[in-house]
Amino acid sequence: MEISTDHLGLSEHNLFHNLSKQVSQLSPKTRNVLECKADVLFVWSFEESCLLTLNIKTSSINQTDVKYQTLVPTDPPSFDIERLTVNETCTQVAVFGPHGICVLDIPQRWGKLGMFQGGNAAVTCKSRSLDERHFTCHPHIVVKQVRWHPGSATDSHLLVLSSENTFHLYQTAGDRPILLNTWTVGRRPSSARVHILIGLGDTSVDFDFAPPVTGNSLTLYTSKQSSLTDSVMWPILALHGNGNIYSVLISLSDKASRPIIHGPLRMHPPAEDNYGVDACSILCLQSVPPIVVVATCSGTLYHCLLLNTPEEETEEETNRNDSWNSLNSVYILRVSRVTLFVFECVELELGLGLKDEDLYTCPILLHRDCTTVSRYFCTHDTGVHAMSLAVVGELERFAESKDEDMDLSVPALEEHSTCQYLVCTRTSSSSPLAPVQGLTVATSPPVLVCLLCTGEVVSLSLTSVTLFPHALPIFEENRQEEAGVTLKKEAFDEHVLRLLQHETLQPILKLAPSADPPAQECLELVSRATTVLREEYIQRHVRVRDEIEGKVRTLRRLKTHQLQEVRSLEEEQHHLKLAAEDLAEKYEDIKDKQEELTRRVELVLRAVCMRQPGASAAEKKFGSHLQTVNSKLCEYRSSLEQIRTKQSYQHAEMEKWLEQQKKQHIHLTNSQQNIIKDNLVHMSRSIRKITSCVEGALKVIQADKNSFSSVATLGR
Repeated sequence: MEISTDHLGLSEHNLFHNLSKQVSQLSPKTRNVLECKADVLFVWSFEESCLLTLNIKTSSINQTDVKYQTLVPTDPPSFDIERLTVNETCTQVAVFGPHGICVLDIPQRWGKLGMFQGGNAAVTCKSRSLDERHFTCHPHIVVKQVRWHPGSATDSHLLVLSSENTFHLYQTAGDRPILLNTWTVGRRPSSARVHILIGLGDTSVDFDFAPPVTGNSLTLYTSKQSSLTDSVMWPILALHGNGNIYSVLISLSDKASRPIIHGPLRMHPPAEDNYGVDACSILCLQSVPPIVVVATCSGTLYHCLLLNTPEEETEEETNRNDSWNSLNSVYILRVSRVTLFVFECVELELGLGLKDEDLYTCPILLHRDCTTVSRYFCTHDTGVHAMSLAVVGELERFAESKDEDMDLSVPALEEHSTCQYLVCTRTSSSSPLAPVQGLTVATSPPVLVCLLCTGEVVSLSLTSVTLFPHALPIFEENRQEEAGVTLKKEAFDEHVLRLLQHETLQPILKLAPSADPPAQECLELVSRATTVLREEYIQRHVRVRDEIEGKVRTLRRLKTHQLQEVRSLEEEQHHLKLAAEDLAEKYEDIKDKQEELTRRVELVLRAVCMRQPGASAAEKKFGSHLQTVNSKLCEYRSSLEQIRTKQSYQHAEMEKWLEQQKKQHIHLTNSQQNIIKDNLVHMSRSIRKITSCVEGALKVIQADKNSFSSVATLGR
């Protein structure tokens, strides 16, 4: 089955087309100038000294018209950039190289596609360098590692480790970065002795943050006289080249507080070479308990558990005066109450190594997987490795177990971690170097994105069963019963996934463009790939096929047996149905017979009771009740007779009263009514005549009065 090497199709994008010309001209050295946060891919442009961004949600396979944006810094760095890191809130980016650090403020995003400043092709962002004068005046000082402090409330505290065993803590928020604190871990070398200490491995090479500690856990790192007052602290694990690891605790809120340094941490079981003298990288997985990974340049990975040390052992160590003051430093290195327990050692294959003498050493960069704590990645000059730790699942189940089941959940640590060679960029020591230039993990969907020195991008899905058969976690659930604890049977699909897990993976070959392997080497590569495919793929698939065929045969036999049982059950059901019908009929007959017998028994009992010589108690009681009723009926009859007598009396009285009322009332006959009506009519007519006469007389009088008044007026 063919596996696509570019799941997201980023190699066809214009961004990486333009970047491929720049990357191919760089010196062959492993870098990490690629980072993905909030679905935005950040890539550093070496030629233009700017930051290129691409929203991977809007880009897809064969979609080359999606625009990428360029973040142009106001003060571009003048030094070489080798690494890039973005804070968790995606507000600032720190780019750094051996001789300088530059912090860029990321502009805001808005719009439909979530582009910076609404989608402008070029966006100017504010940038400032950290201690540029210090690194310029001291060229022997090299920046080893830069990380954002996870305990920062504003996500703007940057921690820097230099080759002089010195940590610098900066506050990058605001117009100018502020140096908050500086402290030294180990001896602080001078410019003349720095190369000697580097050769002895007595300089810091890397650091990482352990999980936060609170409450009683702080006493493992602090003392009663400690001035640290923070409720939550993030221990810093600093790695030296000789394999020594120191624990540093620093307060972000109290600038005047002195850091507490413990170390070197003890490692069990002890080793003569202190587990390598060429340590180059450290990574702390945020599991419970934390797992610390230490990488060496020879390709060896040490997996350690960070656990508490018994107090008795700590006191014995203190009595032996193993604590000492660092030279040129005022900070005391105390005996730590935490210890590293090495439980596994893994050898990486740096190149395919077709010959025994083709051994190669190079620095290894460790990258955490943001989708799961049980996996991390390694990049180096010869490609990319993926490491999966099976012990993380055991530790999680042990941490979640109850106190009564703790003895049954103790991790055995017998299952080894899985190492997969994903991308190979060098086949032998004679092949030209093709180091990896960047690696990151995109979360939606979970995809591993790797930038090669040719500018080509390899993006692999982290949910692929072919590349990552262990990507689907397999958990063994325990259930308690009264009789004891029984283990749940493993599902068949989980069993198939276990069979498909590869101990050796055929890596994807991505050699340098100038690589021209001879025919013999090509034949060996083909033979090796054929052997791996035959042993790790074909044989496992054949075994899975046999398991599936055996499972199918078993299921077919089980199906045939179950079908026979179903048919027999159907026949038995038919017989039971007929028997139920017969029983129902018999039941009805028996019920009718029983009712008939009940009636006959009642009649017999009644006849027996009636023929008894004396009355029964019930009959006596009923007789007394009848007598009482009879006496009451007599009373009711006499009362009723009285009521009827009174009613007849009242009826007679009412009739007499009605007759008297009729006699007292006077009625007019029709003739009388007519006479009265005629008289009233005659009287009304007479009244009208008299009224008209009076009105006429009044008019005559008024006329006479008017004439008299006029005559009087004329006489005057």
